[in-house]
This record gives sequence, C-alpha cells and structure tokens, in this order.
Amino acid sequence: AAARMGTIDVSAIPQLQATLSADPENDPVRIELGKALAANHQFEASLDVLLEAVARGGETRDEARKAMLDVFEVVGPEHELTIAYRRRLASALF
Repeated sequence: AAARMGTIDVSAIPQLQATLSADPENDPVRIELGKALAANHQFEASLDVLLEAVARGGETRDEARKAMLDVFEVVGPEHELTIAYRRRLASALF
C-alpha cells in the first residue's frame, strides 16, 4: 500500500485542490488528491477527501474505497483514524 502511494507527486496537491474547488463533481481528481495527501502523511485530510468520493457513489467509488483501505494499512489497524474512518466508510457503503 505504501509503495502504491509512494509514486505520487505530492507537489501536485495545490493544483489538485484548485481543480477540485473549480469542479467539485470531479471524483477522479478527488481520489488523486486523497492519494497525494496520504503520500504526504496528511492521513486525516486524505481520508476525508476519499470518504467524500465513496459517499458520492459513481464509477470511482470502489477506487476511493480501496485507497482508503491503503491508508488504513499504512497507519495501522489499531490507529484511531483507522477505527473512526472504517466505521464511517461502512456507513457510506451501506
């Protein structure tokens, strides 16, 4: 999981945020932003962004869910963020 996130250009975060601000419906950009934030160790911000993509549904929902699982793996199963966001993820899915 960490290896998948490690190839992301974290310097793109401001551009991704600007793009998403201009086009809040753009879930592929939302997911890229979530991954970039995670690669930059901004795990809570990452999970917020990715959870929004899951909650919105659509074609990218599963990719966003998998990205959240990657973040859970990186921070660890007992981490408070994993515990809190796993519950929120389950709510968003069902």
